[in-house]
Amino acid sequence: MANARNLALRQASGEFVAFLDADDLWTPNKLQVQFAAMQAQPHLMYTTTLLRLFYDPGCPPRPGFREEGFAQGIEGRFPGTMLARREIFDRVGWFDPAFAVAFEVDWFARAQDMQVPSDVVERVLLLKRIHEANNAIQRERFRREWFVVMRQSLLRKRRQSPQSIGM
Repeated sequence: MANARNLALRQASGEFVAFLDADDLWTPNKLQVQFAAMQAQPHLMYTTTLLRLFYDPGCPPRPGFREEGFAQGIEGRFPGTMLARREIFDRVGWFDPAFAVAFEVDWFARAQDMQVPSDVVERVLLLKRIHEANNAIQRERFRREWFVVMRQSLLRKRRQSPQSIGM
């Protein structure tokens, strides 16, 4: 999946990029709302939105999902909620294919560690489908990769400012 996103980035020619997975849905005004937010705050390199989860018909309820994700929505740091200036990928880098399922977490961690200017549009603009084949069902693999991402983030922070984290 990281390679597919990176291929899309190589092909992108516009100033802005957005991602939509085949199993998810944008609200009809998603790009318009995010573009307006970024035009109003030109220093922002990307925005994310809230997302609402929904089950694919026939998919049984799955453990680990917060109830509010199906109701009012939750903040989503997923490519599907993002509208980004294309240039941010030159700064932060592309999605790391070394991660099979946590490549998105890794990208957002790197962006945050670099203090990339971003904001959350406090509206549900992505509907995220839960089904039998979501990457999230690989819970143990995701957990292992997540720990690697968090360790790498801590190491970056230590290199940036050793005194601020008790070194």
